[in-house]
Amino acid sequence: MHELALSGSITDLVVECARRERLTRVSRVVVEIGVAAAVDPGALLFCFPITAAETVAAGAKLVINRIALRVRCNSCDTEYAPQALVATCPEYGSFAREILAGREMRVVSFDGEWQHQMHDFSRFPGAILMTTNCLMPPLPSYRNRVFTTGVVGFPGLVQLANGQFEPLIEAALAAPGFTDDVETSRHTVGFGHNAMLGVADKVIEAVKSGALKRLVLIGGCDGTTTGRSYYSDLAQALPADWAVLTLGCGKFRVLGHVHGSIGELPRLLDMGQCNDSYSAIKVAGALAQTLGVGVNDLPLHIVLSWFEQKAVAVLLALLHVGVKNIRIGPRLPAAITPAVLQVLVEKFNIMPIKNVADDMRAMAA
Repeated sequence: MHELALSGSITDLVVECARRERLTRVSRVVVEIGVAAAVDPGALLFCFPITAAETVAAGAKLVINRIALRVRCNSCDTEYAPQALVATCPEYGSFAREILAGREMRVVSFDGEWQHQMHDFSRFPGAILMTTNCLMPPLPSYRNRVFTTGVVGFPGLVQLANGQFEPLIEAALAAPGFTDDVETSRHTVGFGHNAMLGVADKVIEAVKSGALKRLVLIGGCDGTTTGRSYYSDLAQALPADWAVLTLGCGKFRVLGHVHGSIGELPRLLDMGQCNDSYSAIKVAGALAQTLGVGVNDLPLHIVLSWFEQKAVAVLLALLHVGVKNIRIGPRLPAAITPAVLQVLVEKFNIMPIKNVADDMRAMAA
């Protein structure tokens, strides 16, 4: 089983890169494997926890992105994507071909945690704008490149009035920038309540037609505690006709796991950070009003990840407007005593996350 050796090579590369970047833990590793690379994805997934054990990648999620086969006919230069490894040219009928894509085996990226921002920011050759309170005391090496805005502030940092970004732009232009070109993944942001309500007719049409079966809000805080791979696993397992709303640092457990679109709507709708939770409430309220149902009757499921006290404010806001059936994990907040939990369960049906299969079955019921 050569996947064991391949998994060992992946682990060695990640460990060496993590050592150079002074990361103490790797939470996710993304690789690309071509369909013609003679690699069994299931076997590689089986082997990775074995080779990653007792390294900084122990417990990391291995994400395998498959690269489709694409070839060029040697006889007529037609490029095509065969549905089988052995197939003839649709134009010339020849088997002779050059493989253009589908043999790749490469590590694309690996993720650490936001808690490493002191190290990451010191190495980032540009200006930084903080729009969330997840800000650690900045080091002198990058302090003059960090700005805050909105409700975010920190002693000694320049606080920019909304829309007044000239100092940030000047700092960005003065910074050295990156010297190497790298291929990065992208996703669309900016799905606050104004943007979402602007396409509310498309959302409602998709819900009424059955094209959009359910919305799942996966968000909250992130951290190093165990059990947080649940959120990545959940996002990856959701059916193609379910869309995902996400916000807060918990979004980084979702990014890279939700692809495609439903009609004109992307399946992944990034609503921002914790400070933008208000947008999610506004969107839910507007959809409920338009559809003529209560918020709790929407095809909407909320799955929150807990880490810090700020999540309490988000939870209380949701409870204040009467939202029920919220799932929380990877464990309940310490402040929730048995007596408080009983009230939350009886009045709001608060529940802890279980496992992806059981929770998806309950959501689909």
